[in-house]
This record gives sequence, structure tokens and C-alpha cells, in this order.
Amino acid sequence: FSRYHHFKIKAPRGTPLVVQTEDNNKYDPHALACLLPREMERIPEALREVQIFSKSQRKKYTLEDVKGQQIGRIQHFLNVQLHGLLRCGKITRIEGEINGEPTITSRPSSTQKFSRYKQAGGGAFIPATLLVEGPQHYKEFVLERIRCTLPECENVQDMHVECLK
Repeated sequence: FSRYHHFKIKAPRGTPLVVQTEDNNKYDPHALACLLPREMERIPEALREVQIFSKSQRKKYTLEDVKGQQIGRIQHFLNVQLHGLLRCGKITRIEGEINGEPTITSRPSSTQKFSRYKQAGGGAFIPATLLVEGPQHYKEFVLERIRCTLPECENVQDMHVECLK
């Protein structure tokens, strides 16, 4: 997922994510927010007390200090598809897990619909694995919709789709 807007929260590899619609987003009606879980039991014990340093805020924090807070958003073109599939019931839940270090981007993607004022610096990409669940009879439809959307996304070379069940 990408983090175009500056959330200032980093999380270590293995941190679970909760993905939910961001209905109050006035810039993107399809926005899907990526949040840290509110319940500490959902965060692996080994990660709960890891000290994370924020350069921009000049302070240290743990995941417990920032539990439940938003860490980013799904990229626009992918979230349009996923948001629509959630709304019509073809998928019922989206979760994720951070699987790498954030990568700073030098400028917003030329396809980024909501890049504010064409400003320099696109933010960061936070590599994550997303788990999308829904009724079995929509599986092929959902897979195809996601596959068709990936070429529109930034960092597409690092993305793939697979069916677990």
C-alpha cells in the first residue's frame, strides 16, 4: 500500500494491519485506511515493546503507544476496486501485514489522482501483504478485478495476486 499522506508512524515487519473504508475522506470517496490494531493481543508479542524512532517527531514510541492509529492508505486505483467490492459484498474483510521497510518515493506518481498541488515528494510505500476475504463463489471475479487494476498502481513490479483457498 502506499502512504502518500504524511502519517508519521512507522511499524516493523510483521505488524498486522486493519483495513477499513475511510468514509470521511473528502479527497477520495473510495479511500481505504490502513490502521494498526486497537487490541494489543493482535500484535505479535515480540513486536509490542520494540522501540521505533520517528525522525520527524524526534521521539521514540512503541506499537502500544500508537495502537489503533492510521499508518497509511491503499493506493488509489487498487482501493477503488477493493472499496467497490466491499460495498457490494463480493469481499467481506481486508487485513494485512507489513512485510518490508518503507521506501521513500521522490515524487507523486503521474497516475496518482489525489497528488496535492503536484508537490515534490510522493511519501513512502510500505510493503504489505493484504488478505482479502469473501464468499467463495466470487473468488474468480475478485481475483480478476484485482489483477486488472494492478497495472495502474505504482510499484506494480512488487505486487502480485494469489488465491490461498
